[in-house]
Amino acid sequence: MLIKSLYHLQELEKREQEIRQSLKSLPQFKELKSMKERFLKLQDQLARSKEEHKKTSDQLKNNEERAQDLAKKIKSLKEFLYGGSSNNVKELENIDLQIKVLEEQMTRINQEIIDLMEGKEQLDQNLKQIEHELKVQYQTFNKIKLQYNRVKINKEQELKGIEEDIEEIITTLDEKSLSWYQERKEKYHGRPIGEIMENHACSGCRSVIPIIIVKEARSKKDPVYCENCGRLLYAPQII
Repeated sequence: MLIKSLYHLQELEKREQEIRQSLKSLPQFKELKSMKERFLKLQDQLARSKEEHKKTSDQLKNNEERAQDLAKKIKSLKEFLYGGSSNNVKELENIDLQIKVLEEQMTRINQEIIDLMEGKEQLDQNLKQIEHELKVQYQTFNKIKLQYNRVKINKEQELKGIEEDIEEIITTLDEKSLSWYQERKEKYHGRPIGEIMENHACSGCRSVIPIIIVKEARSKKDPVYCENCGRLLYAPQII
């Protein structure tokens, strides 16, 4: 079994995993994710504000048209009332009553128009504020994304080199050794091989390995396993 190659494969895969995880742990990544959520909320808020603005504008236009119609009716009735074309007292009283009713309607509609205009003005301000905030958020997002991409490119280049090294090692391994490694990776959380460290401890479980086992591992005659955790032991030349 090519223990040294398997150990290097393990360490490369560990480094690969660390880099991939570090990309997600970068402060820029978290900040970009948070900003994206904020950006989507602002876009939704903008869409709802625009819809409300349109609704208010339509109501305002409708009320202004109603006010114009009422003004025409009142003018027409007053011209009839004071024009002297009728001497019928009852008819004139009825016209006067119609004018009063229409004027009351006009007063209510004018108040509604004022309220709608105030509401529209507030909505205009809200829209400008949201659009400004979106613009600022977009500029900040792009700035942070540029920083993130610079770091990401460097790490991706390192990843590419690691992936190439992994492929190269795999081509040197026999099927039996590779199968053994793949089967035990899950059990040992990706680290089925323990390095014998300078203090003669297993890098996997940190248990001290008897010197006789260390010598056996260094001899490389047969695979040697940690008596505590069961990992295959790799012994560098310098101990």
